Formats: sequence, C-alpha cells, structure tokens
Amino acid sequence: MFFMEHSVQSVAGRLWVMHVDTTVSSCVLPVCLRCDTGTDGSTSPCATTATTATTARRQSMLSKRRVTRMVIVVVAVFAVCWLPLHVTFLIQYLASSTSSS
Repeated sequence: MFFMEHSVQSVAGRLWVMHVDTTVSSCVLPVCLRCDTGTDGSTSPCATTATTATTARRQSMLSKRRVTRMVIVVVAVFAVCWLPLHVTFLIQYLASSTSSS
C-alpha cells in the first residue's frame, strides 16, 4: 500500500514539474523576451539640415512607437491565448493534490 501511495505522489510531482516547465518555456520566457524592446532615439544618418533632422527624428520616434505598440499587442494576445490553458493545468493539479491528501 505504501508503494502505491508513493508512486501516485511521485506521478503528481512529475506532472507538476511538467506543467511548470511548460508554463515557463511556452508562456513566461517568450513574453519576457518579446518585452525587451529598447529605443535609443538616434537620428537618421541622412539628415543634413535642422529641419530634415527634426522631421527624421519625429518619423523615427513615430515608427518606434508603432513598433512598440504592435509588440505590446502581440504579447497581450499571446498571453490571453495561453493563460487559460495554464490556469486549467494549475487548477487540475491543485484539485488532484488536495483530493489525494
């Protein structure tokens, strides 16, 4: 009987590790990597006059804002799509661990 209980607990532990690993590798890590976007605010090298430099700087900043907004939307959609799956895994694990105790 002890062997049977021990094997059930080790299977539950392995499932928990698998769910944590799945969550980290498929949700947390990609979100962290995609959120690492920086802007340096540099001007275009082809800007020769002050007006052209100002226009180029504005266009560059506008372009960077659009890209940043797009990355935020992609990350948010990614998180919204995968979060229910991982919450379900977590609830199933917690339900199975409390019922076996």
